[in-house]
Formats: sequence, structure tokens, C-alpha cells
Amino acid sequence: MIAGAYARADGPLVETIVLNTNGMFDQTVTYSDGQSFKVSDRWTNRYHQVKFTRLYITRDVEASKVLSPPELLYYVNFVWEEGVLAHTPEQGYLLRRK
Repeated sequence: MIAGAYARADGPLVETIVLNTNGMFDQTVTYSDGQSFKVSDRWTNRYHQVKFTRLYITRDVEASKVLSPPELLYYVNFVWEEGVLAHTPEQGYLLRRK
């Protein structure tokens, strides 16, 4: 089952995404300096491709650095496999089931 809570820590931030069974999600990004960003919207799953209507992206994988502030993007895709949501698995942008 894909619905559930996923999290990752990356240097100065903690990111949590809760996928609800009703197709809605909540994302919270909290930085060690106290900044916090939240978004709630819709998610869908098709063949383990999880698509978010809007989502904060917290890592620039090409530059290998944390984004502060995060970037709010539309129609973001992740891959789900065995309790892991992966945006760019080969570069370590992973959220694991809590």
C-alpha cells in the first residue's frame, strides 16, 4: 500500500509527506533555522508512478545541494517501490516510509 507517511532528513532540513487514502497529501519542510513550508494537494498513483499536483522540491540533485527555500513545482513525479518514494533514486532524493 502506497498511502502512509514518508520522511527524509538532508542536512539542515526534514521533509515529510503524508499520502492519504483519499488522494490528498500533506507535505511539510522544516529547516533547522525554523523556516517551515507546507503544501496540501492531490496525488495519484499509476503503476507505481506517484504524481503530485504541487510539491516542494528540496534538493538540487545536479548541484548536489539542499534548496533553501524549497521550490514549489507543479506535476512532480516520484517512483514508489517497497516503502520508498524516489524522485531521483540514482542521486539519493528518497523518502522512506516512517
